Amino acid sequence: MESTIESMKTKQNEQEVAMTKLKEVFHARLLGEQEERKRQVNNLKQEEASRLNHLASANERIATLSQELEREKKLVEMFKAHKDDLEHVITKAGEDRKVLEARLKEKMDVVDVLNDKVSLLSLEINEKDKSVEKLTLLLAAKESECQTLNAL
Repeated sequence: MESTIESMKTKQNEQEVAMTKLKEVFHARLLGEQEERKRQVNNLKQEEASRLNHLASANERIATLSQELEREKKLVEMFKAHKDDLEHVITKAGEDRKVLEARLKEKMDVVDVLNDKVSLLSLEINEKDKSVEKLTLLLAAKESECQTLNAL
């Protein structure tokens, strides 16, 4: 019986040693897994921080591009308004040109009429000059005749 008890005690000690070894192995494995989890968490945190930095950079770039786009839109609107103004000025200038061309044509027509009148008046003056010359010659002849008659 004592040998049985001794055998049981030995068995119990062996089991306790085995249990202690199992606990140590389990504890070592658990620590290893915890370290691995910490490393993975740290890697994930670093990756998250990196992605957040990239996101912040992208958001800054988006904001910058949005501001630039707004400036470009304002410039486009300004150029459209300027273009509309210029088109209006060009249209008005075209209308003014037509009016001025019509006035010029009227003035040219008046000049043509006046030139025709000047030509007619010049012809009349020439005819009158010829008449005056004839009358002057006739008068001179009559005066000479009168003097001849008076002298007799």
